[in-house]
Amino acid sequence: MIRSKKRIEISFNKLVLGILILVVLIWLIFFSGFFKKNCEQDETCFNERLLECKSTKFVAVRNGNIYDYVIEGSKRDSCVLNIELRKMAIGTDLKLKEKLEGKSMICYVPKDKLDEVKDIEGLVNYCSGGLKEGIYEVMIEKLYGLLVQNLGDIVGEVKKQLFKF
Repeated sequence: MIRSKKRIEISFNKLVLGILILVVLIWLIFFSGFFKKNCEQDETCFNERLLECKSTKFVAVRNGNIYDYVIEGSKRDSCVLNIELRKMAIGTDLKLKEKLEGKSMICYVPKDKLDEVKDIEGLVNYCSGGLKEGIYEVMIEKLYGLLVQNLGDIVGEVKKQLFKF
């Protein structure tokens, strides 16, 4: 009789311990950001969650381009975001698509700067990755094209100024 009571006590203690461990695991998973809130295409929802740096998913459609934003959460004094240009607008130049489509970047935005960030251009300074490199490459090519296009005018103006004296 005593033996069976002891067995019940041990089983009860194991059951309580198992339930306690299960509750702690569920709590850790829920509050660790493992499950991200999906703001879908609600930019207000995303901006509110960004200011608090809470785990969130967001899909933005800008100029026909589809961006996936994922707030991963906090890391030290920064908010970590992943941004991917999932799909470019129909009719986009093939070279541009090759440089940007499917590329992503990871951003470490200081928490005290989150209220200043309003769009992807504001985030780029805090990011690194293929998407950022692609954006800069496109910008440099456009600047180079403008320079070459206007080179004749620039050379002509320089000649005028040099032979003025």
